[in-house]
Amino acid sequence: MDLQGMALLERLLQIIFTIATAISFVVGLATASFVNSMWVFVGGVAAATIICVPDWPFFNRSPLQFLPPLGDDEKLFDPLTLFGEASSAPSSRAASVARR
Repeated sequence: MDLQGMALLERLLQIIFTIATAISFVVGLATASFVNSMWVFVGGVAAATIICVPDWPFFNRSPLQFLPPLGDDEKLFDPLTLFGEASSAPSSRAASVARR
């Protein structure tokens, strides 16, 4: 799922939950039953789950382009040896700060 697909997913969830809440409220008010209201809302949550949880193709309309894989010479790069041998002794600046 790409970034635009995630934004679409978030918007779909908001719309589905808003509609489910409104319908649930109306059904609960009309039947004077909290249980009926909750069952309608659970149906809305189930519909949202079926629509939004699988990675449907319309969520992948603009895929990200990743960097190409590293070559053999790039895999051996060690940033610790970039400026010469890494030593465990503190630098003279760190030693002078430590003495103060």
